[in-house]
Amino acid sequence: MTIPEEMHENEKMLKEIKPSHWAFFFWYLLGILTIVFFGLGIILIIITIFVRRGHSFFITTERVIHEFTFLSRKISSATFDKIQDLHFTQGILGRIVGIGTIHIDTAGTPFVEIKFFGVENPVSVKRMIEEHMMKKTNKLDSKTTAEKNKTPLEILKERYAKGEITKKQFETTKKSLR
Repeated sequence: MTIPEEMHENEKMLKEIKPSHWAFFFWYLLGILTIVFFGLGIILIIITIFVRRGHSFFITTERVIHEFTFLSRKISSATFDKIQDLHFTQGILGRIVGIGTIHIDTAGTPFVEIKFFGVENPVSVKRMIEEHMMKKTNKLDSKTTAEKNKTPLEILKERYAKGEITKKQFETTKKSLR
């Protein structure tokens, strides 16, 4: 299965990101330096290429996803409304070549749950995630505000329409509201 097959109904892919080769610079360098030792360097370079290709980062209309597929498969995701903290880091090499790591924290855990590492132009990717977080928060806030502005009778009618209360309960409560 691929990520598009696992997406929810009405969820759309906005961006797919692969880590930059620069994120694996030191592994490539180590591979080149160890080529003279019985070809171990070539094996290291090949493994590094497969590991890099195994990482995929996705931003959809509903969530962020990190998929790693090499010998096994691991998928981590967080919906925008569950993200509590979002920041990025950029080392010296990252600043020079324009890559960074975006750290995504969700509620309930003391550690970073999802890392988008080796991301080219990390500020714009972070901004894209923040914009979707704000959209989701505003939708939640507007729903909450709309619910707060409902009269008791409107709430009662909704509960009756959903089947949460019987007709007798509806009529009795309706009389008591007047």
